[in-house]
Amino acid sequence: MEGKPWGVTLNTILLVIGAVSLIAGAVGGVALQNFYNTWISLSIENILPMVTSIVIAFAILYILLAYYLWEGNEYAWFVLTIVYIIGLFINGYALMYSIVAIIPFLIQLVLLLSLLHRETISYINPSQFMDWKGWNLD
Repeated sequence: MEGKPWGVTLNTILLVIGAVSLIAGAVGGVALQNFYNTWISLSIENILPMVTSIVIAFAILYILLAYYLWEGNEYAWFVLTIVYIIGLFINGYALMYSIVAIIPFLIQLVLLLSLLHRETISYINPSQFMDWKGWNLD
């Protein structure tokens, strides 16, 4: 069996790590809900369940993207490419205010370049999104 391209493997591993981190944060937030209610009187009482449900939704989205990218789905590749491009613009803007923003900027740049690597593109074969003239994707 031939292995997956390094771009698919790297992105899948980081998406799963991100999903597990989001779920751990959501569980921790629910576990600390009583502490927050006694420590601070929140003006919006249902903010923690709302944020928790949004975080869990993102974790499910990360898991689905990781699974479909691992399977070679071109829609998952396209969505991740667009998300990384948007993230690069946001982090590029954040660089004007903090030099620390260089870290997520470089991470997203590496992840985007790994998605645009020739082996990854030939594995995913997103022919309906772009025309890869001059590239032998076989």
